Amino acid sequence: MNIEQAVEALIPTLADRVSAIWRCQFDSLVEDFGPTLKGVYNSKSCSLWRDVIRPLCNAVEVSGNRPEYELSDYKVSVLAQKYAEAAAKEWSTKIVNKLGDVEYHGFKCFHGCNYLVHATRDGHDIRLDQQLILKSSPKGKLFNQFPARIYVDGKLVSAAAWPAHPDWLAKFLAVLGTQIEP
Repeated sequence: MNIEQAVEALIPTLADRVSAIWRCQFDSLVEDFGPTLKGVYNSKSCSLWRDVIRPLCNAVEVSGNRPEYELSDYKVSVLAQKYAEAAAKEWSTKIVNKLGDVEYHGFKCFHGCNYLVHATRDGHDIRLDQQLILKSSPKGKLFNQFPARIYVDGKLVSAAAWPAHPDWLAKFLAVLGTQIEP
């Protein structure tokens, strides 16, 4: 299995995560403003409603002047699938670009969107441990994030930045053969 195929295998999991985020955002708006979402345009949640949630909703006619809103399962599933496919394509391109010219030995996905790549570059054994993260901005927009990654090349263990220190230390201790028990 190559990197593109492995990341494509994550699409259903990613689509489920996107759907769950959108459903949670909609439920939060209904909790704050009621089923008619009266007053949402005069609040900090206006851009979340206008740009993210409203295209996913159907207006349901009820008695009175204002319609109530409900999420359309069809719209949510179709748009979540499209988002997941686009994110997977972007992620596989980034992974390949990060690794550069290597000979792949293995690509393993585990625990949702975590992966481990085992490769060789110029005769050196390289392992890349990375997590693919899906986040929501304060305005409700979804974005993809690649946290600091850890490289293991023989006995050399390196990371891109200080946020990776806990993971870096764990990999470093593993290279030394140290086991930490709880």
